[in-house]
Amino acid sequence: MRLFFGLTFSEEDKIALARLSGSIDPYIIKGKAVREENYHLTLSFIGEVEQKHLDVFYSILDRIDPPSLTLRMKSLGLFASRRNNTLFLQVEPNERLTGLQQMLEQELVSRQLITKGGKYRPHITLFRQTLIPIMPMIEPLTLSPTSLALFHSHREHDFLTYTVVCEKELGVDG
Repeated sequence: MRLFFGLTFSEEDKIALARLSGSIDPYIIKGKAVREENYHLTLSFIGEVEQKHLDVFYSILDRIDPPSLTLRMKSLGLFASRRNNTLFLQVEPNERLTGLQQMLEQELVSRQLITKGGKYRPHITLFRQTLIPIMPMIEPLTLSPTSLALFHSHREHDFLTYTVVCEKELGVDG
């Protein structure tokens, strides 16, 4: 199983992301839009894991007390490569998000499930295999993730699909 930890969004937030993606679509010469049900924010990529080892990831999720989060985005970015450009929504710096990501990564590294990764760049992918000659301005967007989840990345009927394996609701302020 190909796994990663990430944040989920409410249906309302996914609709807002789909609207934003639709407003960008006219600027895209080539690209594959992320399907609405796949919107998420990756915290830590794990990679291939045998299903029999899932319990260790459940225990990590159980140990973490994820805070409530409000994420703000007001610009697009592009991860460029020779073969595949990825257009994303850039998440503005957020101490709670950074703290959560670092706590999760420390748990994974201490159990030797991942090696320390590079610099974390929080983002929400909107288009893959993208050719976009002009980067449009966007209206600022605020989202409130609903849970910290362990996702299984797989193909289903030839579509890339992210299935939640287990999740934990984010904390509530107040």
